[in-house]
Amino acid sequence: MGRIANLVLLLIVFAGSCLAQPGGPRKFSPEEFRANLECFITKHAGFTSEESQAFYPLYHEMKDRQRDVQHTIFKLKEGLKPNASEEDYAKTIQSITSLNRKKSQIEEKYYKKMCQAVPASKVYRAMLAEDKFHRQMLGKMPPHGKKRK
Repeated sequence: MGRIANLVLLLIVFAGSCLAQPGGPRKFSPEEFRANLECFITKHAGFTSEESQAFYPLYHEMKDRQRDVQHTIFKLKEGLKPNASEEDYAKTIQSITSLNRKKSQIEEKYYKKMCQAVPASKVYRAMLAEDKFHRQMLGKMPPHGKKRK
């Protein structure tokens, strides 16, 4: 019973974050972003509380592993010195390509796990919802170098 109570409390917190109206420029909060993302995906995928409990640990583990790989890619891109040789550039490109394949393999592995945990149709809707959420978030961002009114 305690597990269900915790989930209900968590869903109430997510609902509150989904309904919160911004009151002006705010600092980015990863926790708030994550809560809003989960709320959006849960709504659009139609997850039950049990499905949410099965889906989100896998989803976040996948994203964390992909983020680690992406961080390595960023380091590689920033790591080349202006006087690097063509061979250095070629090796870096090969490493980045390999790491992008690794990210795709991580995604494939976790989507298979997710489809075992919840119906594939809901995993698919979650994928679509995530894309839509990110597009909406990008649409709310001010143009580069300009502040919002």
